[in-house]
Amino acid sequence: MQYVGDYLVKPEYTIVPWNASQPQYVGLPLTDAPPAVCTVFNAAAALRIPVPETWNIPIGEAYVAEAMGLRMQGNRISFMDEEERKFQEDMKKAGMK
Repeated sequence: MQYVGDYLVKPEYTIVPWNASQPQYVGLPLTDAPPAVCTVFNAAAALRIPVPETWNIPIGEAYVAEAMGLRMQGNRISFMDEEERKFQEDMKKAGMK
């Protein structure tokens, strides 16, 4: 997505109306914002700093802030060690994930 690097370009999007009487997954699937944009906004919220400032922090710090923000929201976070990474890779190779 070109607009990630250009603050002067407005992203194209459609507001999808919410209809509580229908199942959640009706119609075409939604397209999420680029991962970099999501990470920056999630990290800014978790760190409680302005978004422009968040664009300038190291990406690793942004990823950690994003994870901790998810944790603060009540999600259970399990960081992967080398053994878990290998297990996940084996699952992918076996077509189980």
